[in-house]
Amino acid sequence: MKKTILITMAFLVMAITNIVFAANAAYSPTVKWVFVPTKTAWPINWYYAPGLTTINDQRELETWIKDEYTGENTEIYNTGEYTMTHYLINVSGDKYLKNEWSIYDKNGNLIKHLDDPNADWKNIRPGSGFEQCVKAILQFAKIQ
Repeated sequence: MKKTILITMAFLVMAITNIVFAANAAYSPTVKWVFVPTKTAWPINWYYAPGLTTINDQRELETWIKDEYTGENTEIYNTGEYTMTHYLINVSGDKYLKNEWSIYDKNGNLIKHLDDPNADWKNIRPGSGFEQCVKAILQFAKIQ
């Protein structure tokens, strides 16, 4: 009984450590981001982090995506602001789960960090820059 409890506790510690490490790694300045050219009217550049892209045990793509606003300053967005977001994406590439994200100003200063542990799966809008980025990630992961 004690051995089972110790093994379970060790597994939980390792799992939590991996989750924390992945989140911290995504926000590191050493992350290599790959630019994904998109064809949309929106002034947003899309990137993904190949080093933080995996297929989990549920056959979902787990990845980090960075989107950077490149348009002129508005009341909502400022030029150069970007968001780094942790996503789970189904292998058909039409649904996503957004569970953690951080918004930064153009100098890399954190504006806001958010998470949603109770997030629901949402549809990916066809033709969007996000969909085009997801397709590039799926191609990288050799799922399609």
